[in-house]
Amino acid sequence: MSASSVHSGSGTIANYAKKINPTKRPDVEIHIDDHHEGKTYTTFDALSGRALITAPHDAPFDEIQITLEGVTRTYVENISHSSATSKTTAVHRFLKLIMPIPETAYPQPRIAAAGKTYIFPFNFVIPEQLLPTACTHPSDADHVHTAHVQLPSSMGDRELSILDDLAPEMSKIQYSINAKVVKYTEFPKKSTSLVGGSKKLQIIPMVAEAPPMSISEDDKGDYLLSKTKSLRKGMFSGKLGKITVLADQTAAIVLPPPGSSSL
Repeated sequence: MSASSVHSGSGTIANYAKKINPTKRPDVEIHIDDHHEGKTYTTFDALSGRALITAPHDAPFDEIQITLEGVTRTYVENISHSSATSKTTAVHRFLKLIMPIPETAYPQPRIAAAGKTYIFPFNFVIPEQLLPTACTHPSDADHVHTAHVQLPSSMGDRELSILDDLAPEMSKIQYSINAKVVKYTEFPKKSTSLVGGSKKLQIIPMVAEAPPMSISEDDKGDYLLSKTKSLRKGMFSGKLGKITVLADQTAAIVLPPPGSSSL
């Protein structure tokens, strides 16, 4: 295939994108059933709704992708002698659930008609934990792997919650439902997102109460659950006895479920 034909193929994809979204207004809307601003979700909550896609002009496409995703973002500022500052950013997608869309839900042929709104329903359930492949490094105890595959709570997104969760500015954990229109190129073989939309979610997952810690002799420097003191009548007198103070391990803090009126 010649270079001119490759350029022509990329130009065709650009034309598709312009047809689907010639203006900057959003053409993909995501509606979640019984959702309201500030709502918090937790483990096993159902996320049902629909994605509405409208094309201002006729435009062919190949696939609609609707996903529930969890992403962590962090950055560090690079300190230099110059006045300009830069940031090194890291992004990790730890969760991606894909909603299967049946063939009958697509228009035939797969061309988005001008002015017509296509509705694609979706159903997700917030999982109890991540897949085992999310934590593959060796560990000395099973509870370490269990802790590493737990869903983290939403954190650091001040646009989503008015409450200050005390997260540092450079750290964010974000959940969202995303929908996008995809077109595949023949050469090179890859997918191109023509237009997309996103709906952020606030998620605080349930966490099972852990058993009491097993404190060994090596941990006595960090944890002290008992202390014994000898009793004397005077500095040079013999011991009258001893007094021992014992403490139980601190119990877990139990939060009310999201949406509850309990304090």
